[in-house]
Amino acid sequence: MNKLLNLSGLAAILMAAPASALTYSCVLTDSRNSGWAPEKLVFEVLHGDATARTYDPITYSVSGELAEAKVATANSVRVSLSWKSGRYNNPKARPSRDYAANSALPITYTATLLRGGNKILLRATPSGLNTFYSAKGACVESNAPLEQLVNP
Repeated sequence: MNKLLNLSGLAAILMAAPASALTYSCVLTDSRNSGWAPEKLVFEVLHGDATARTYDPITYSVSGELAEAKVATANSVRVSLSWKSGRYNNPKARPSRDYAANSALPITYTATLLRGGNKILLRATPSGLNTFYSAKGACVESNAPLEQLVNP
């Protein structure tokens, strides 16, 4: 009986232990060289979690910390997540009918990793503009913690 209690206690501890995380380090190319999409993205998703931690140079330059992202999909085919930056003043922005180019705007990012070839698509949507900017690239999967792959 005592061994049975010990085994059930061990099972409860293992089930309560945090799930292992997969970390992805990605290099992106902004097709329009707009400055709204980052050239690097590193994110960590816990198995079975609805959130992820992300690093990109734009969001980090505004907040000084890692961003928390919502995970929309995490399965064997793809990982889709979204997060927001703080108010970013894009040095590459050009004035247009919608944007005076001298004000800082928050950006909503949506990224989808296609796990088959570890290709990633990123969409950057600056708040208040009637357009979005795309970037695509490739990622490398790692078991290392996010902090080991980030060089702010």
